[in-house]
Amino acid sequence: MEAVPLIIEALQDKKVVLIAAGHSHSAAVTEAGELYMWGMKVYLEPHHLKVGETGMEKVGLVSCGGSHTAVVTEGAGQLHTFGKGSSLCLGHGGKSYTPHPKLVADCLAGRRVLKVASGHRHMGMITD
Repeated sequence: MEAVPLIIEALQDKKVVLIAAGHSHSAAVTEAGELYMWGMKVYLEPHHLKVGETGMEKVGLVSCGGSHTAVVTEGAGQLHTFGKGSSLCLGHGGKSYTPHPKLVADCLAGRRVLKVASGHRHMGMITD
């Protein structure tokens, strides 16, 4: 924990347009739609995470919860979640740890996610 705000050097040359903070992790989305994450004893510095099947999906929304993260792709509005499955917030079934963004497909088939919000052990969204 820092006493004063500091520049995050790893993001210094990027234009950050969205940020989110969870219990022990943070996320940033750049103007190019890139997702950067740090914290949760996984990444000490911002780390670029790829989203989608091709790994090239642009992120339009991000939300951090207690031990999980939700991202929504720009355009298609597809929800991807990752983090601790024990939070019961991932929507993938089961309780296993998911280290990278994974598409939540079954319950959202044919729907576009417009907004997403996360809390300590919950997540909600608005769809079209």
